[in-house]
Amino acid sequence: MGKEYSWLPHITDIPLEAKKNRTSLYSIALEGWRRGLKLKFHRVKEAEEIRFLYSLSDGEKEHYFNESCGDDVTEEAFHICDDKHLTYEYLQKENVPIPISKRFIRQEPIEEILEQIKNMKYPLVIKPTDGSAGKGVITNILTEEQLVESINKVREKVSENIIIQEHVQGDEVRIYVLDEEIIAAAKRVPANVVGDGVNTIMNLIVKKNELRKHVPHLYYRPINVNKALHERLNSLGYTVDTVLDKNEKVYLQTISNVSAGGEPIDVTSDLTSKQKEIAICATKAIPGLAHSGVDMIIDEKAGTGKILELNTRPGIGSHLFPIEGKAIDVPSAIIDYYFPKTKNQTDYSIESLFYFDLQIIFDSLNDGYLEEIELQPYPKDFYVKKQLNIDTETELTTIYKVIKRLLIRNEFSGYIKNVADNEIELVLVNKSQEKIDEIINYIEKNKSQLAITSVKLTTHNQAVKLGFEIKDDYNQMSLLQLENMMRDNDKNIGFLQRELKRLSKRVNMIKSSSSWKITKPLRLLKR
Repeated sequence: MGKEYSWLPHITDIPLEAKKNRTSLYSIALEGWRRGLKLKFHRVKEAEEIRFLYSLSDGEKEHYFNESCGDDVTEEAFHICDDKHLTYEYLQKENVPIPISKRFIRQEPIEEILEQIKNMKYPLVIKPTDGSAGKGVITNILTEEQLVESINKVREKVSENIIIQEHVQGDEVRIYVLDEEIIAAAKRVPANVVGDGVNTIMNLIVKKNELRKHVPHLYYRPINVNKALHERLNSLGYTVDTVLDKNEKVYLQTISNVSAGGEPIDVTSDLTSKQKEIAICATKAIPGLAHSGVDMIIDEKAGTGKILELNTRPGIGSHLFPIEGKAIDVPSAIIDYYFPKTKNQTDYSIESLFYFDLQIIFDSLNDGYLEEIELQPYPKDFYVKKQLNIDTETELTTIYKVIKRLLIRNEFSGYIKNVADNEIELVLVNKSQEKIDEIINYIEKNKSQLAITSVKLTTHNQAVKLGFEIKDDYNQMSLLQLENMMRDNDKNIGFLQRELKRLSKRVNMIKSSSSWKITKPLRLLKR
């Protein structure tokens, strides 16, 4: 990380509202909207849960989507894929390779479980039959004692039945299958840090989390310093205070999910024909599964693999924003599949591209006053894009207030933001060069009043969000996003308080030790 990425230039500016769990939704909706399809967002209440769906229409047909899942995926497919054991039964019927597994109902006595798995080989893995993102999964179980402890732990946290399976050696890969074709594949590497001989593991985690914020798909998926991480380090003989040798790599988790700090690496071109065939056969084995995210453990030496899971709503962020390898345009492939007539209809030249504001849509739907919002059509006219870099000591909001009336009256898109001390970046987008000149001239006339020392004018060659905004991290967040951020900060404060308590205990233990008391005269002498 911390390098140039091979991402798609037309899908880089993902808004904050989409970075948490909406990257798939936003990127697919954006692709359809840019192709001239009618885009609507819908607020749907199912039981006590509020969900946001979206639909795309070309005037002849309309397709509904839930995150990355389109309406060609049937209810039967959902039902099967939501139950891992049922999924395995369908895969076995079609001779698709899977790990050796056994399912146990929640009420099954531990003694009977141990009897039934006595011929299975350690290490073992436990997972709930109904789970996602690695939740409730315990890996690398090496002994019967650990197995009993793990079963009790999983049963405390989840109410579902469990699956015990043999651990399969190899790399975990997410493969996106669409209409019996392999579109993309990403290897997921567990959370890790690499030593520099100076920083503690804790400091390396902090630095790694800062780097993850530069990857849209990982922005809200930091490496969490939790009980599981401490236990993992303990098993390796480390603590968060350990200073690793230079280039020494330590894996902080055993599961590879990006939500647990994992890192995606594109391996689409590395798959063997056999591995591709297994992924396609696995998807075909489930009735009504038109497209899916296939989780597979691959055996590089044998060139084959075994299926772990099939996902009806797979996140596609790992394919769009890998930390190594090339990004794959999965949204384009999905829209090609549902609306084949729109193929090759998008102008991907960056200077002509626009984004839409997801925050406003979700805020409006969250209020409960609207159940459906239709976006205005994608702008097809030619737009002039100009950028002003203004050196001034005046506050950004003051500059904005001075030109606000002209921006609203003339329907500008663009933004204003601070880029450095005493430097403001103002981007103006409009169909009319004259209207842009009007604002530029207005700023020039009021230079002295606004304490402006210089104005540099250039052409802006980046995609811009429709509408005008004041850009900073908080103004781009929705109310829901701000509330989530507050909750995350509360968690971080709790973690820091626990760390402070832990360090205080260590200091007190050292001070009360006999060696500390014996060396007191030496410390005084040194001072």
